Parts: sequence; structure tokens; C-alpha cells
Amino acid sequence: MTTLKKSLAFVLVLVLCISLTVGATVAYLTDRDSAANIFTVGDVSIELSEKFEQGAKLIPGVDIEKIPVITNTGKNDAWVWLELAIPSALDNWNPNGEEGSNNNVIHWNPLGATTAGEDYSYVTEERVNKAIADGYLSGVTYEEIVKDNMTWDVFNNLVDNKGELGNAYTTTIKVGNRNVPYNVYVIPYNKALEPGETTLPTLYNIYLDSAVDIDPDGNWYKVVDGTATSLNWNVKTNGYPVIYVSAYAIQKESFNNVGEAYAAYQNQWAENGKEWGVAARVVGTAGELGTAVTSLGGEIVLADNIATNAQLNVNKDSVIYLNGYTITSNDPTKTMVNLNLVNLTIHGEGALLNTLNIGISNWGNLTLNDVNVGDVTASGVAINNAGTATINGGTFHSGNVVFSCADYPAKGTAGSITINDAEVNTTGTVFRSRVSGSNTSTIIINGGTFSTTGTMFSTMNGGQIIIQGGSFNQDPSAYLAEGYVATLTDGMYVVTKG
Repeated sequence: MTTLKKSLAFVLVLVLCISLTVGATVAYLTDRDSAANIFTVGDVSIELSEKFEQGAKLIPGVDIEKIPVITNTGKNDAWVWLELAIPSALDNWNPNGEEGSNNNVIHWNPLGATTAGEDYSYVTEERVNKAIADGYLSGVTYEEIVKDNMTWDVFNNLVDNKGELGNAYTTTIKVGNRNVPYNVYVIPYNKALEPGETTLPTLYNIYLDSAVDIDPDGNWYKVVDGTATSLNWNVKTNGYPVIYVSAYAIQKESFNNVGEAYAAYQNQWAENGKEWGVAARVVGTAGELGTAVTSLGGEIVLADNIATNAQLNVNKDSVIYLNGYTITSNDPTKTMVNLNLVNLTIHGEGALLNTLNIGISNWGNLTLNDVNVGDVTASGVAINNAGTATINGGTFHSGNVVFSCADYPAKGTAGSITINDAEVNTTGTVFRSRVSGSNTSTIIINGGTFSTTGTMFSTMNGGQIIIQGGSFNQDPSAYLAEGYVATLTDGMYVVTKG
């Protein structure tokens, strides 16, 4: 008898990918792009963007919002299409025929689509109006969609370069050090994009089938009427699901429709036009996180709360998605995160908790987006900065100093912190700017709410604090930028432009 867990939550990693053979002699102007990289050939250029939370938790029966669109950023009209790749073990499509979407493990729903040809039975006025009411569509009507053919043809009859149906195919994608079989869906847009024009959304959500469950060893099953059927997927050995989304484009000229354009693209590039991006690394232990930031870099997604006894030395450009989890330092003698002359971005919601020493020591370029940094006690510093730091939201606490900024004489750099938004309620010093060498350190405050029973502002040896917004429980007048005023309202000094 197989014992299954009754609750299930996985991390879903989405990769917007691009591939291009540089330097090839081409017959047509083409492009493939992602949200992270733009590669242009001739005057055909596209940008793929998506509303999606990287590292979103994949829970059976719960929708995850996923809305990709393609924008023509070039100078030529272009036909475009999107490819959606899902691990074959979690998708029912096969080259011998469709089994029906009810057999899928990972489901996805198109926002607008047609059947083959000019059949618009799927794009109904009711569907369009619901999409508008739900906030997925705006600035367009059902009549305009039909008139201008602004539809994604999910049920298409595309033909590949071998003369075979190309609306879906199987391939193998290298994910980390694993070769994973994938089913790939090709979804063309029926209207050629003019320069500056953006497609309507392709999809609007993705979700894990409600019948999916997992046993204590990490094996996935689909349970129907009490019978558990293995899905040949183990989260411990196969990892978390990675879904790839790629966008493609080719010039409009010479082609009457997107089907002809797709066939020409396949003839031109064949398999060389099918490369996939690097998936974010999903980490759930201190060892995995340490290896990721020290030796690997790239996008890193937390899958669990992590407690570490070691300092996290960030030696590679990294983007960390806390994904609602917490990183806690168990060693009160160590800096929690040490950023060594590289780029680090951390996205919340989540927290970095340190019991005594420094939360983040930055010697590179640091960006914090809605990250909570706290539990730094009387002798510690939440953010110790000698590089460039940008704070976009989050809460911060230290019994000693919250934001400390200084120059870096050994490298000849001037430390700077730009705070666009933050919340601080503490007993220590909130802002400290000091100069150790000959370069001026600067803290610029554009917004946020700051309260302390200790010292609000401290400048040493020519360090600067410049205030252009925010609310403070102590008078900030001495540090206001030119043209700004502070008004006392309900016990807080609110800074605005005069």
C-alpha cells in the first residue's frame, strides 16, 4: 500500500528563454527573445514579457497567474509565435494522438484561441467579456479581436520543415545536469505585429491537477477513485517542474499568414533554432544555497526555510527569490550575507534574520525588493554598505544601525544607498553615512516610514544624507534636498517637494 501525503506544494520555475545562432547567413529576418535578453537580426526584434511569480508554489487545483505577451520592438512587421514546453511526464500529449486534457498533470488555459482555419468558435463574446472583467484584457473589444484576427491559434495545423504537423513536438532539454523529455506546444499569433504592437495575452493561468499527490519518498501519483497511478516523477531526483516559454519572430513580407512564416522559419533554422534557457536553481538547504551563490550564480529560488551556520559569500551575479521563506543565521559571530564586488538582487516576500552581527555586507551592487531584514540586535548592522545599494520596500530592524554607508578606500569607490521605500521602527540609529578615505558616501531617501527612539541621522567625516521623500519621527530638515520641505503631521515629519 502506498502512503501519500495529504498536502502538496511544489515550486514552479518558469524560464523565459532565447536562442540564436549568431553570425549565420540567413534568408529571412528572424528573432527569438526573452524577458532577460534581446537578440536582433536585421530589423526584426521582439521582446517576450510575462506576468508570473518566479518560484510560485504549485498546489493541486490552485491557479497560478501566468500571462505572456510578445512585443514587436523592431522596425518591420513580423509574424510571431510562442512555444510552451512542459515535462513529458506531467503532460499527456504524444506524437500518436491527443489523449485529452483531462489526463494532464499540469494544465494551462489559453486566453484567446481559434480552431484550425477561420473557425472562431472558441473566441466567444462571453469569453472575451469575462477576460476583460477578470482584468486579463483591456483596451479591446470582442468585435475588434475578430475583425483584426488578434488571436492565438492553439488548435492549429502548422506544418514543420519535414512537412509534418508541427503544432506540438517532443524534445529533450538539459535542466541542470539532467536530460529531461519535454512536450512542446507551438502557439502562433494570427495577426502580424506592427512595430511597437503587443499581442494579446497567450495564456492566463497554469495549475496542477487536483488529483496529484506525493508519497514520503517524493514520488508523484495521480489518485482517481482511490487508485494511485505513478507519474514517473520524483521531486528528489527529477527536481521541481521547470516550464519553458520561448518567443519567435520572422518578417511579415513574403508570407501570407503565420503558418507560411513558421514553415519558412523551420526550413531556415531546423533544430538549430531550438535552444532553451538556463532554469532557476531551486534550493532548500543551507548547503545548496551556499553553493548556488558562491560558485554558480544566476536565478535562485527558495523552496523552504533555510537556517545556516556559515556566512553566505556571494561571489557570482545572483538573483534570489525568497518565495515567502526565511533565511536565518545561526552564528552570531558572522555576517549573514557578504556580497563580494558582484551583483545581487533579492526579491521578497520573505525575510533575512540574523541574531547579532551584520545582516548584509555589500561591496558590490545590491538591490532589495520587498525584503524583510530583522532581528539584528544591539551590536549589529542590518545593511552595511560600501558598494551601491537600492532598497525598494521591505522592513528593517537593528538595535544598533539599520542603514550604514561608507566609502571603500581599498577599491577607491564611494558607497551609496538609495532608499525608494522602506519601513523602519527601531531603537538604534536608522541612517549612518561616513567617510573612511577620500570618497564621499551618500544615502538618498526617496520614500518610506522611519521611526526610532535612538538616533535618526548620523554623518561622520563628510558623509552625506539627502532626503527627497518619506516620513520621519525626528526632524529631517538639516538633510533635505533643495526644494523639499518637511511638514509635521500627526507626530511624523512628511517630506514633499515645496
